[in-house]
Amino acid sequence: IRKDTDVLVQGGKIAAIGTDLKVPSGTVEIEARGKHVTPGMIDCHSHSAVSGGVNEGSNIVTAEVRIADVLNPDDVNIYRQLAGGTTAANVLHGSANAIGGQNAVVKWRWGVDAAEDLLIDGAPQGIKFALGENPTRSNSGSPRDGTPRYPISRMGVERVIRARFTEARDYAAKRKTDPNGTRRDLQLDALVEIVEGKRLVHCHSYVASEILMLIRLADEFGFKIATFQHVLEGYKVADEIAKHGAGGSTFSDWWGYKLEAIDAIPWNGALMTERGVTVSFNSDDSELARRMNVEAAKAIRWGNMSPSEALKLVTINPAKQLHIDKMTGSLEVGKDADVVLWSGDPLSPLSMAEKTFVDGKLLFDRQADLAARKELEAEKNRLVKELAGTASQTPSPVTSRGTRAGESANADKPLPQRPPRPAGAGGALSGPVTALTGGTIHTISGVDIPNGVVVMQGGKILAVGKASEVSVPAGAKTTEISGQHVYPGLINANTTLGANEIDSRRETQDLSEQGTYKPELFAAHVINPDSEAIKVARAEGVLSALVAPSGATFSGMGALINLDGWTWEEMSLDPLVGLLATLPGGGGGRRFGEHHHDDSCDEIADDEANRAGIAQPPFAGRRGQGAAAVPGAAPAGDPLQAVADFLEEARRYQVARNANPKTPRDLKFEAMLPVLEGKVPLFVNANSKQEIEAAVRWAKKEGFPLVIVGGSQADECTELLVKENVPVLLGPTLALPSRQDAPYDDAFTLPARLAKAGVKFALTTGGDSQKVRNLAQHAAMAAAFGLSREEALKSITLGAAQILGAGSRLGSIEPGKDANLIVTNGDILEVMTQVRQAFVAGTPVNLASKQSGLYERWRARPKTK
Repeated sequence: IRKDTDVLVQGGKIAAIGTDLKVPSGTVEIEARGKHVTPGMIDCHSHSAVSGGVNEGSNIVTAEVRIADVLNPDDVNIYRQLAGGTTAANVLHGSANAIGGQNAVVKWRWGVDAAEDLLIDGAPQGIKFALGENPTRSNSGSPRDGTPRYPISRMGVERVIRARFTEARDYAAKRKTDPNGTRRDLQLDALVEIVEGKRLVHCHSYVASEILMLIRLADEFGFKIATFQHVLEGYKVADEIAKHGAGGSTFSDWWGYKLEAIDAIPWNGALMTERGVTVSFNSDDSELARRMNVEAAKAIRWGNMSPSEALKLVTINPAKQLHIDKMTGSLEVGKDADVVLWSGDPLSPLSMAEKTFVDGKLLFDRQADLAARKELEAEKNRLVKELAGTASQTPSPVTSRGTRAGESANADKPLPQRPPRPAGAGGALSGPVTALTGGTIHTISGVDIPNGVVVMQGGKILAVGKASEVSVPAGAKTTEISGQHVYPGLINANTTLGANEIDSRRETQDLSEQGTYKPELFAAHVINPDSEAIKVARAEGVLSALVAPSGATFSGMGALINLDGWTWEEMSLDPLVGLLATLPGGGGGRRFGEHHHDDSCDEIADDEANRAGIAQPPFAGRRGQGAAAVPGAAPAGDPLQAVADFLEEARRYQVARNANPKTPRDLKFEAMLPVLEGKVPLFVNANSKQEIEAAVRWAKKEGFPLVIVGGSQADECTELLVKENVPVLLGPTLALPSRQDAPYDDAFTLPARLAKAGVKFALTTGGDSQKVRNLAQHAAMAAAFGLSREEALKSITLGAAQILGAGSRLGSIEPGKDANLIVTNGDILEVMTQVRQAFVAGTPVNLASKQSGLYERWRARPKTK
């Protein structure tokens, strides 16, 4: 790291680096005092800019196909990644094949006309291999035609690779002895190039046994593996990888999304590095590729890497793995001028890329991007008005118990608000007293308190304040935390924690049930207190969460839980926090609240939920099956007709029960009573403007308190949300723009836009239990792109608690509130910060997990000879 240093770029190359450089007349000078300059980042595992899919699934070996033939230089993700400081990538074939297609090593030269202009001249050719669940299809359900494709085991994958290399060896011998009489085989040509050292192997892998298998197979046939991709159990065989000379291109902290990723640990990169492996962090995802700098910073959090070594994970190390390090990957005289100017520390999530150069050309300029937005918006509005003249647009009708389309029984009444929840047990506090002294207390509800004191007793906060103002009771267990920070426990208000352990394994998922109307289901009752996902989340400061069922129009009752306790009863703060819903229709053109899958990922999609018959929300315009007609209801084409019919039946049941308590119980309608009585709100999944507006109109007509979940286009209806006082559980912030024509930072700036408009919101990670631990990173990104730090912290603490009806118990450090606290060694919004202690209801929480146990075990492995 060099301070106050100039970088001179000439002819697309770095011409000089130094202090007070003399530059030729006419040189464009950019003032960067106080900012940071780094090499452009390199993503060693990408699927961006590929048209028509990344897998050729016709055969278990497809070495003849080439990613270079399907590159799309107009893919908007190229620009988006430049905006995040990523300048080059290894664009790989997918992982459906034991031996897949040929890769393309590219620079993101946004604006070129031809795909070949993206390719890096002189970059060695490569090819994609894949081991494990993907080529065996064990994580993707049954094949469409009912006939399994060989192989279905890791043994079979090894046999396929060995057999094909055996054929390639024989083919090469025949070509030498009889070149004219040997028929050309494009598959075998590629494999011969591997054996001859002319083509690099990049191998998708997870499990230690298969990694070691391919090393030995490569030794047998006399070639080297360039990189093991993903390589999540690389830490278990790091010595063997290093001795072979292969690199490890891994995720920073992805884990648990399928069975073979269950032993992944965030220390993987650091442990492999310690053992001599050249390691890079990759994305495998067009969204993640926009923030590789923050992924690199996680190696400081997990592994105590130095900042300079961490930055190498996304710059020079992937360049070495791709054998392009003589051209790019570092700031050195003579290398390509792939350069990024950062607003601050490039390893901080609070910094952003301001300018990105590729080959010396300025291809991203944030100020120019911001300046162009008004012009682009004006042009879009002109086109919309032009098209509007050819078609009329009318909102979808929304029904309400006997109300005709266009009418509203509650039109003049404000949308009902969720009632306050009990504050918890009262009375005098008793039991042992614990005090934290000397740290900086971030109260959230008030000012920060340097050299502060927090006193806890009986699960509650007894006192908080300056050391000079708070008297610690005699006999209290006191912990000195000078130089550290105390925050309220973070709250993730949309998760599947404790009830969804492995995404691709149906047997570990308990939050979706068959049927359309299932209000009688309770998420609280299926939570596993010993879930690894819970342990991992609380180790990063998430101490409370909404566990949300899904998979039906009315999916069941969500639960607000603490992430500590011996049983689900002990963990439950509010087992009836609200009814989760995904309404049909909404005008969005797809299923209401439907999740968008990013096709850039090379994993094979799991379809076990469909095979199990789990009901999905009906499409817009589809009527419910077997619903009785209700007099005065809306027209038959109304997508909410079936919902209106169900609610009418529930209300009739309510009337009957009130008139005669001995009316036979119906569990479904019994569960609807607190909803109908306004005692619990509806949490409705809605993302598009049409969906959100339809949900608000419908909830108002029905008289239901409402919370929007998702809200990716909530900024387009802020006036309505503010008027009706509807809060939003927003997320994820770390997401691609919701529309192709949206600004690159659309999701990053959305929280700031909602805050400016006065919308109440909390940030969430979006329901993925494996990513819950990154909640603070979502808030940090929002803070980097316009949300105040105070609002960012509130959005994952007090703001979330208030929306979930627990504001009197959680979310801030105040006397009388639950003692859910975390102690950190720095700013919680910095990804490098570590959580050192945690308390749930005043009780210290064990921050160990299976991951930390694996780290300690394999860190102690004796060095192999």
